[in-house]
Amino acid sequence: MDGENRRTIRVLHVDDDAQFLRTAADLLERENDALTVATETDPDAVLERLTEGAVDCLVTGYEMPGTDGIELLQSVREEFPDLPVILFTAKGNEAVASEAIAAGVTDYLRKDATASQYAVLANRVEGAVRQYRAERDLARETSMFDALMENVPVGIYFKNTDGEHVRVSEYQCRQYGEGGLRTPEGERLSEPSEFVGKTDPDIYPEELAAESYADDMR
Repeated sequence: MDGENRRTIRVLHVDDDAQFLRTAADLLERENDALTVATETDPDAVLERLTEGAVDCLVTGYEMPGTDGIELLQSVREEFPDLPVILFTAKGNEAVASEAIAAGVTDYLRKDATASQYAVLANRVEGAVRQYRAERDLARETSMFDALMENVPVGIYFKNTDGEHVRVSEYQCRQYGEGGLRTPEGERLSEPSEFVGKTDPDIYPEELAAESYADDMR
C-alpha cells in the first residue's frame, strides 16, 4: 500500500473471548502493518467506543452474552449507517449470513482454525475501508461542488458531448429568468434541473442558441 492506502486502518474487534481477541489482533496486525486493532468483550460498550474514538472498521463475532452479532450490527447501523462492519464467526450458517446481509453487513466471513484465515480477514478489512473512504471523500467533493453551483455569482454550465446540459448553476438559471427568456416552445425555465438534458436550441431563441454554440466552439 502507498499514499492514501498507507494510512492507518483502525479496527475494533468485538468478541466475548478475550484470549481469542488477543490472538486475532496480533495475527491481523502481522498480516497487514496498516491495521491497528483494538478489542472489546462487552457488546454494550461498542456504540460508546465508536462515538468516542475513530474507528474505520468494526469486526464482530456472532454469539455473545445477551446479544448476537446481528443485533449489534442493527444498533450500529442506526448510528453509523456507512461504517464497514464484518461479521467474523465460527457459528454462522446460511440463515445467519442472509440475516446479516439484510441488516446491512459489509462482509461475512467464517472462522476456521488456520492462520491463513486472518490474511483473508485483513484483506477484507482493507478492501472495505478503502471503499468506505473513497465513497466518503466523493460525498464530500460532491457536497462542495453542490455548494459552489448553488452560491457562485457566475453563470456556469456543463454539457455532455451531445451538447446536452448536465448541470447549471443557480446564477445561470436566475439570469435566464431575469432576462425574460423562454424556450422556443414558450416554456420559462426556473430551476437548474429543468435545463438538464436540453441543448441550446431547446433552451434559447435561435439567435442566442447560435451564439452559445459559437462560444462553446471557441
